[in-house]
Amino acid sequence: MPDSSPDRLIRWRGTRPGKRQVRPGVFALVNGLHKADLLTAEETAFRAHHNAWFDRHLVLPTDVDPTVYDHHVNPGAVAWFRASAAPP
Repeated sequence: MPDSSPDRLIRWRGTRPGKRQVRPGVFALVNGLHKADLLTAEETAFRAHHNAWFDRHLVLPTDVDPTVYDHHVNPGAVAWFRASAAPP
C-alpha cells in the first residue's frame, strides 16, 4: 500500500540511466530536451515559467554542497521532492 503521508518523497525520472549511471530526474530530462531544441514554443514557455518559480522557492543542492552530485564523492546521488510540494 503506498504511503499517503504528506512527508512522503517522490521522484520523477527517465527510464534509462544517464551518464552518471542513474536515471535522470525531471529537470535533467526537460533541460536536455530544451538544449536539444526539441520543445515546442508552448513547452519552452512552460519550462521557463516553472523553472523561474523553482529558482525563487528552492535552494539548489549544489549551492549547499558543490560535491553533492559528484559521481566520485556521492555515486548515485539524486534529488527527491515531498509529495505535498506543488508550484502555484
